[in-house]
Parts: sequence; C-alpha cells; structure tokens
Amino acid sequence: MEAEEQHFLRKSYGWDKSTSFTLMQEGENKTYQVCSSSGNWVLRKYRQNRYDVPQIKAELAWINTLRPHFPVPSIPEKSKWRATNNGCTGLS
Repeated sequence: MEAEEQHFLRKSYGWDKSTSFTLMQEGENKTYQVCSSSGNWVLRKYRQNRYDVPQIKAELAWINTLRPHFPVPSIPEKSKWRATNNGCTGLS
C-alpha cells in the first residue's frame, strides 16, 4: 500500500503513526491486516471500476450486520473519502 494511502487511512480513522498495514490477500481486491494501538482490523481495498455503487452498498449492509459480532470500523462521516466518493468506492 502506498504511503499516501496509509497516511490518508491513519488520518481518516484516527490511527497513529505506528499503525501497520500488512497485505493478506491480493486478487480482484486487496485485503490488509491493520494493527493499531486501538485494535486490529481487516481492511478491504476495492479495485477501481470493479463494482458498481449498489453492489458496494449491499456489501456494506452485509458488513453492518456483522458489527454486533465482530469489530468493524466505520468511516467517519466528515472524512475526505466520503466527500470525494460518496462513501461507495473507496481508495483505488
């Protein structure tokens, strides 16, 4: 993951500079293990133009159903990610 993306994610989620990103799987999308002082997370980076908005919204709805059972971080409402991409496509 590019340093600029790491910086953006740290700032968006409030993670500190010691947060690490380890590639777990690379295929159509990339999946990273994120280790921070606030916890450990799994982050999925969608490949640009692979999914349309309804498909991503459906996956996000599914992830939200997991929230009571697993720690799932949320994207802050005022983040640049949401403002730029309407909260649907993420960084690619």
